Amino acid sequence: MLPEMPTETWERILDYLWDKPADLKRCAAVCKAWYARSYFHLVTSTRLVDPHRTHLFTKLLERRPQLPARVQTVVIVGAVSSGETRRPIPHLGTFVLMLAKKLPSMYTLGIANADWQPSTLSSSGFLHLSTGFACITQLHLIYVTFPSKIFLARLVCALPSLRDLGCQHLLFRSASFNPSMMCSPPPQIKIIHLDGPSDDVVDLIVLHLGIAATLEDVRAGWLDRSTAVEDCVSASAVASLLQHTGATLRCIYIRLRVQPAAAVAPENTADVSPRTNPPLVIFDQCTELQQLGICYTLPKSTSKGTAQSGSLPGGSLYDVISSIKSVKIRILGIRLDVRHIDDSGALNLLKIALEFLDQQQCAKIDETLTNEQFKTRTRRALWVQLMCSPHVPAPDSNSWNSAMVARFPQLHARGILHTAVNVSIQG
Repeated sequence: MLPEMPTETWERILDYLWDKPADLKRCAAVCKAWYARSYFHLVTSTRLVDPHRTHLFTKLLERRPQLPARVQTVVIVGAVSSGETRRPIPHLGTFVLMLAKKLPSMYTLGIANADWQPSTLSSSGFLHLSTGFACITQLHLIYVTFPSKIFLARLVCALPSLRDLGCQHLLFRSASFNPSMMCSPPPQIKIIHLDGPSDDVVDLIVLHLGIAATLEDVRAGWLDRSTAVEDCVSASAVASLLQHTGATLRCIYIRLRVQPAAAVAPENTADVSPRTNPPLVIFDQCTELQQLGICYTLPKSTSKGTAQSGSLPGGSLYDVISSIKSVKIRILGIRLDVRHIDDSGALNLLKIALEFLDQQQCAKIDETLTNEQFKTRTRRALWVQLMCSPHVPAPDSNSWNSAMVARFPQLHARGILHTAVNVSIQG
């Protein structure tokens, strides 16, 4: 008969699996002792997919008084099968009503693959959320449909300590907004991450909640590299958001969609009707800015040329960079996404990228970033990246680096220029 494993040994093994929930669930089925130790880690981050599991989770916390203080993240999930995308989440109300003021360490609430119904959270539910979960600082919403913007506004305002808001692929059945339904003031959000169609979210943040002025970190279309080109946050929404930010903004990472040249040039030269210019994305008010990254998604159709600086969303690249007034800028990143151009070889992709980064514009950027205004800024770096698809040949790193050195010779001479070719799968 094998000797019994010392308690300290198997406890250390289970502790090592703290971030592997599938393995911990298997260990929990071994015996009562392993069950207790496994769930000591499992409850740290919990997914609730229906009312039944929510009740079981609540009973588990009641039976083991040491577990509620371990809960840090709870994700309310609607659709769980592969054939569904968004389903109602009645268990959100169950969770809020049964566990208000019982999870002192919970700081993240996530809602995913959900169809928010008008009855999802009652007025008393919003009140319990506000008073019973005051410790929540992060709210992450992924693939959620709301009846209207007022429901998202009430959810945000029900979390008084909220500082980090993530919104990915949110939809609204109605654009209406009734301010009389607001019950509490908005929190002072510091970080916001947007992906997918987010113009309505920006409109809510800027016009209705007025919380853009306190932002310190803005990321729009940057994190979700699989987002389709058509689902990017619009340039006008990005410009509107940035125009309402203040001196507190330190990090900006945005993604802008570049239209084909034929789409922005008038087909009939006799047509002289006025056209609306893209709104400028400028950073002169961001006096504390330290990091700036801009990803330009180049058009799939390139037979009629690549859009030049005058037709870029947010203004030309030079206009954007020259608007930086912060003396604290340390990192400046330019990313060109050519993954959607799937009918070109490596040489043609390089040609498309160089047409976008035309010689005249790059010379002005090179001069601007090495003038007296920027010389005193230490630990600076300019990253120029090319994002390619794994399904087509990509330019090699040496070719890309040589091309960028020719575009930015002064930055290269000072050791500021860095280049990279990244291969990333798109959704």
